[in-house]
Amino acid sequence: MALQATPHLFEKPDPDWPYFMTLLLAMSGWINILILLYVSFSFAPKFLAARRILAAAILVCMVSTWTFFVVEGIFPLIGHFLWIGGALLILAPEVSLLKRKTSTEKRQIPLVS
Repeated sequence: MALQATPHLFEKPDPDWPYFMTLLLAMSGWINILILLYVSFSFAPKFLAARRILAAAILVCMVSTWTFFVVEGIFPLIGHFLWIGGALLILAPEVSLLKRKTSTEKRQIPLVS
């Protein structure tokens, strides 16, 4: 249903359905596609910047999904929580690498000549 909302982003808005809701619904449908792109970029270190951009986009899409749920008064079932948990497990190495890099940068002592 969410991916079906994507083409409606480019049409004349429906007065009975706000454009904002269509945008939220479409963004929630892009999470799986972005996760697949993220995983495909994870095999080469040269795609670090692209992975970080995709990770941020995935998190934005997750927030849009939850916003849609709140506005529509929908309570997700267990499958949604497992789906989000799996996506966060896929993104976890990116966050841990980011924290590890910043902690090692703080420990470096500059050489004075």
